[in-house]
Amino acid sequence: MEGEALFIDTKGDFSVERAEDMAHTLNSQLSALKNQSLELHAKIKDHYKVTQILSRIRYIRIKDESQQILLHKMLGEILEQTPSLRLIVFDAFPSLLRASDLGYGERKKEICSSLNTFLRLAKDKKIAIVVVNFMKAGRKETQTGRDGAFQTSQPTPIFGEELF
Repeated sequence: MEGEALFIDTKGDFSVERAEDMAHTLNSQLSALKNQSLELHAKIKDHYKVTQILSRIRYIRIKDESQQILLHKMLGEILEQTPSLRLIVFDAFPSLLRASDLGYGERKKEICSSLNTFLRLAKDKKIAIVVVNFMKAGRKETQTGRDGAFQTSQPTPIFGEELF
């Protein structure tokens, strides 16, 4: 019930309206608990007002790889300044690095460094860090079964195949 979330947006597609919709849905579902447990409902009702839910979502928009690299390096400091953070979402982690002028080796080094930092911080601060990567459809293969022929494809990460 306690804690805040930090959404780090690299694509500019964070939707406040969608966050509001989800907050309203959560509030409605918790209101339904009123019939099952008045004691529980009384205990949590103030925490799950839509405005309370939305006030616990922080947002950072980063626009290039230098901002992303700087943010990764400052994440420990951000967590020290905001001890109530319990969830960090990077959407989408590799997108700015893919479009950068960094060479493959430099990008790989930066991603490994960042992922190691995320793992250490998640363990030390007891928080969840979600890293979103893009996926692409793999090569289609035709397989024949007893119901006839069908095509399958295995999705693969667009970037960092050996890392994710």
